[in-house]
Order: sequence, then structure tokens, then C-alpha cells
Amino acid sequence: MTARIIPHKKELHRTRARAKERSWYLAGSLAGLFLVLIVVYIYHINHAVVGTLAIKDNEKQVAALEQEVTRMEADLMTVAVGGNLEARAKELGLEAPGTPRFFSGDTIVARLDE
Repeated sequence: MTARIIPHKKELHRTRARAKERSWYLAGSLAGLFLVLIVVYIYHINHAVVGTLAIKDNEKQVAALEQEVTRMEADLMTVAVGGNLEARAKELGLEAPGTPRFFSGDTIVARLDE
């Protein structure tokens, strides 16, 4: 009976060795898969953060450009109305006999001091 036990122990030892190899292979595969998932997750989070920061920067640029456009429109209106109006009035002979003074800055009511 001892002769039968020894081959059985050898076979059992080989089976256990194969099982250990398989468990290491499985553990390595799972660790590799986990690492790949972590890298993909970090990449996507980074992409989302960079996109959000780019959107905020673009919104700031748009706000600055809108302010500049508003300022330039005001400058254009001042130049267009003031220069053309004065030249056209002189052309038509509509010059005021004195210097106009306004009663308040938010109305167009004026009087002439002679």
C-alpha cells in the first residue's frame, strides 16, 4: 500500500503546483486589468477637468470681448454722431450764438448763455 501512496502524493504535489501557478497567473491578470482600468479612469477624469477649465477660460474671454465690443460701439457712436452732426450743422449754418449749458446730464434740455 505504501507504493500506491507515494505516486498519489507526487500527483497531488504536481496538482497543487499547477494550482499555485494558475492562482499566480489569475492574480497577475486581475492586477493588470485593474491597472488598465485605473489608467483609463484617470485619463477620462483628466480629460473632463481640462475641458472644464478650457470652458471657464473661454467664458472669461467671451466676457472680456463683449465688454470691448460694448466700449468700441460707444466710441463709434460718439465719433459717428459727434463728428458728423457738428460738420452737418456747420454746413447748414446752424451754429449756436453762444455756448450751450445743460440743466442735467441725463436730459437733452439746454439753454444758451449769451
